[in-house]
Amino acid sequence: MVDMSTNFAIDAAARAILFTDARSNLVFADRPVAMETVRDVWDLIKWGPTANNTVPLRVLAATSDTARAAVLDAAAAGNRDKIAAAPLVLVAARDERFHETFGITGGSETAAARFEADPETRTRFSHTNTMLQTGYLILGLRAAGLAVRPVGGFDRAALDAALFADASWRSEPASAGGSPRAGARCGRAQGPHRRRCRGARGMTAGATAPGDTARARLTGIGRAYAILALVEAITWTGLLIGMGVKYGPQTTEIGVTVFGPLHGIAFLAYAAVTVIAAVRLRWGLGVTLLALVAAVPPLTTLPMEMWLRRTGRLAPR
Repeated sequence: MVDMSTNFAIDAAARAILFTDARSNLVFADRPVAMETVRDVWDLIKWGPTANNTVPLRVLAATSDTARAAVLDAAAAGNRDKIAAAPLVLVAARDERFHETFGITGGSETAAARFEADPETRTRFSHTNTMLQTGYLILGLRAAGLAVRPVGGFDRAALDAALFADASWRSEPASAGGSPRAGARCGRAQGPHRRRCRGARGMTAGATAPGDTARARLTGIGRAYAILALVEAITWTGLLIGMGVKYGPQTTEIGVTVFGPLHGIAFLAYAAVTVIAAVRLRWGLGVTLLALVAAVPPLTTLPMEMWLRRTGRLAPR
């Protein structure tokens, strides 16, 4: 479902997983990644938009000791420990014969003939689109709940000789990945993400979980909405108890006398702040009406506030 309250078709939690909390990771949980997960990611990302509908990316999963050793031997010295610590090592490669699969990927026979006749253009084209698809691969791995660290420091010729000697594949960046480990720190984190990397726990190793980010970054109007949602629920509770006493044992009307006016004031204040928050935080008409209606049934403003907070609608836009 499209989130109509923002300019994005995915919600705040998804945006955090894919982008704002997606820092390069140095530490992973000590458990393997199922190849089925990697295949699912490949099936998801392989049709992402590329020039001329090409799919030059090929992915080698270094699951054997021999393959991992080849990757480590070809890696720059500063990258070896990082790669060795990762449960999952993927090598992205470009297929220099990618045009031979145009019958599957949707390229034309004319384009295939043109690439066949021009190896230099073919190499350049395969590199550009493989790098584009490698970005899709990283996002796909993130979407599957994995932490990822792209690594580019390699002796490409040595890696090609070890892994792709009999193939038309040529290595591009590798990715070290795995399940995120709670409490892990990011690698290099700059700007506004540095603080979240240090307080790491949750979805991404070295990054605050999406829900935690939303809770930590309430706007002023978002905080005012949260307070009034609580006040509205408290006065509703007091009024309900007062009505129960008045019409049950019929011993006193003080509960209704006190909480009736208080709840009326809380209701109006909640409605006013809801409208202001909806405008400033761009909730959209549907979410705004839902938040207003939540004030009618008893105690419904509390789950409404929890949902708005969890989905990032009380955080800065």
